[in-house]
Amino acid sequence: MFGVAGGESENYLARLIGCRVDVLRKRPTLNNSALTEIKRETQLPAKISGRSSLPLPQAQADVSVWMAGKTF
Repeated sequence: MFGVAGGESENYLARLIGCRVDVLRKRPTLNNSALTEIKRETQLPAKISGRSSLPLPQAQADVSVWMAGKTF
């Protein structure tokens, strides 16, 4: 989801970087290394919950709101 394999378009990379910066701003317990490990949307709430005191259901709800309108 946040990692790159190579060959991505500049537009995709710009969107990805913007989303990454947004997540890091909202969730300071995460870092770039943690984000590159996330391959699927379902992994993001688990990572957020695991690195903070936020319960998983709340992290899932927060990610759902954040993901609205975003495509990867």
